[in-house]
Amino acid sequence: MPSKKTVDVKCACCASPFKVSASEIKRGRGRCCSRQCATKHRMEPLRNIHKKPNFVCAYCGKGFYSSPRRTMKSKSKLYFCCREHKDLAARIDGGIKAIQPAFYCTNYRTLAFSLYPHKCNVCGYDKYKQLLSVHHIDGDHSNSIAENLEILCVRCHMEKHLIMGIDPE
Repeated sequence: MPSKKTVDVKCACCASPFKVSASEIKRGRGRCCSRQCATKHRMEPLRNIHKKPNFVCAYCGKGFYSSPRRTMKSKSKLYFCCREHKDLAARIDGGIKAIQPAFYCTNYRTLAFSLYPHKCNVCGYDKYKQLLSVHHIDGDHSNSIAENLEILCVRCHMEKHLIMGIDPE
């Protein structure tokens, strides 16, 4: 029985040399030295590793690739390499102001509890402070001046929003 002709080849994934039969090469196989390397080699086009960075993370400054279609959704035109960096950038303490929600800019709860007694303005409930909430009288969250805030219990707060016909805070 004739011996198979083998050829020295470098692995397409890890670049280590290995021997493969010439017939496997003719069939379009024999590019990788092991199953693990073959899996990595097959999966690489699916990752964005081979693509050049087209954006810079607004939090860490690292370049990364993202499809242009995916980045069209950014309202602030700031881009992040991962969700963790976006969340860190949106934090109240030391975050990027452009992506913080409007209610982050002014801590109206602290303001209201420093000015008014810790009880519901409607029914007088004062047993647990955690069950008290701050209500914007005119319904505008951006208007956080003291005259527009009142302290209500959860029940009275919901009733006010039902009467006003707006979503609860």
